[in-house]
Amino acid sequence: MKSFLSILVLMLMLVSCSGYDPGIEIKHWSILYSQEDDPAKLPQNESWQRVNLPFMFRLPYPPKKGFQYVWFKGEFDVQDDPAKYYGIMPGRIYFTDSFYLNGALVGEYSPEYINNMHYTRAYRIPPVLLRKGPNVVHARVGLYGKEFGGIRGNVEILPRREFFRKATRNEFIFRQLPIGVAVFLFGQMMFHLLFFLWRRSEKANLFSAFLCFAWILYILSIFTPYTPIGPDVRIMFLWSCLAFVPILFIMLIQSFYKVYLPEVNRVAIPLLLLLTAGIYAVPDSTSPYFLGKKLGLIALFGIIPFMVWLIWRVNRIKPRKTVFVFIFFGIFPGLFIVWDVVNYLWIFHEPPITHTYTLPIFIIGIMILLIHDVIERDTKLEALYSELSRPREEGRKTVVTSGTEEKLGRVLEFLKENYTSDISREGLAAAIGMSGDHMSRMFKAYTGKKINDYINELRVEAASERLRTTDEKIIDIAFSVGFESLATFNRAFLKVKGVSPSNFRKDGGIS
Repeated sequence: MKSFLSILVLMLMLVSCSGYDPGIEIKHWSILYSQEDDPAKLPQNESWQRVNLPFMFRLPYPPKKGFQYVWFKGEFDVQDDPAKYYGIMPGRIYFTDSFYLNGALVGEYSPEYINNMHYTRAYRIPPVLLRKGPNVVHARVGLYGKEFGGIRGNVEILPRREFFRKATRNEFIFRQLPIGVAVFLFGQMMFHLLFFLWRRSEKANLFSAFLCFAWILYILSIFTPYTPIGPDVRIMFLWSCLAFVPILFIMLIQSFYKVYLPEVNRVAIPLLLLLTAGIYAVPDSTSPYFLGKKLGLIALFGIIPFMVWLIWRVNRIKPRKTVFVFIFFGIFPGLFIVWDVVNYLWIFHEPPITHTYTLPIFIIGIMILLIHDVIERDTKLEALYSELSRPREEGRKTVVTSGTEEKLGRVLEFLKENYTSDISREGLAAAIGMSGDHMSRMFKAYTGKKINDYINELRVEAASERLRTTDEKIIDIAFSVGFESLATFNRAFLKVKGVSPSNFRKDGGIS
């Protein structure tokens, strides 16, 4: 331990003595609202207004479908040898820029290359351009439509070593890491799709795959260096995610619990689809009729309490300890989404970025929950099926063969005790040493009914008793006896009893 601490202290000493040079931070800035494209033609009078960086804002011009420009001017002095400085580091700029040092262009990021919204600028200073004494930097910054834009950080003149160090760090944080998250999400999407194809009953994996795909598109729309879509489509897509993605969350929660609520699927989902359609209704984000921001905010701040209620509702129907883990992995990234929206509109005004880096946390949490859920249910069913595999002490009269009759008798007793469980034909068949098809034929010959019909009759009978003796909600009774949706329960009840559950209760339980 002592040797480790000694090495750590030595490394810190070496770092501190490594010749770190912070360079020159340009602190004196002014702004000029002008569409001029040549810095030599800019006025030098009082029309410039003093500003402090970072500076994010909306243009005061009438909005139009395209980029409009402002000029920033920064003044600084070089006290030592100008040759030691290698480049200028403007950091994040929204959205386009052209940088001039002492009247000469040193770098630009034009509208044709505006793909990665958070791409950081790092421009090499040509030799002899920087001079000792006073220097001036001009930056022509372009903003799109009614979007916020500007210079998000400080602008620095850096020596070679610091220039490459910061450029490499920024390249990793704002380009490689987000694309890495997208690649990670693609791997998770394939995992969930393959798991769903393997076990078709696990629909939660299907909606998890759709969520991963939606987030991949979301990340690529912000960070990819290549995109075929224009700024308006990107703006509409980003706002529409606030309305559309919650639909996948809603279906994920219901499929995870295997509880499908008709009032949610018939009201909330169509409403969110309507909000999504409203966002895409006007394809021009500069139009006064474009409602993307308003509809997106309605969806965002409306879905938060709704999702809390939904998790509470399904957990009340089917209580599970994992609900707390689900809430954490759902609410935690959700808070970052809220922060990004609030930050963009009312605080620092930078486009969404923070929650991109928290998405893997959510995906890993969902994957753990789904795997844990499958293992837990399989373990319980395996324990139940192991009881079924034991021979009975007393048998029924021979119907098919004595051996088959004894096995099917055990199946009937098992179903009567476990009809609320998620029982599969293959699991039953394996427990008694039969193939699924053979067991189905023998079960029909033995009872005169199909396995699913027999299970539904057991569930309906249990539901009938509770309808007669309690005032519980019909939907809660349906889920408690093993049905996954109210519609399925109503059809099964009508088939068995010849009357709907509500009429059965109204008539006092007489059918």
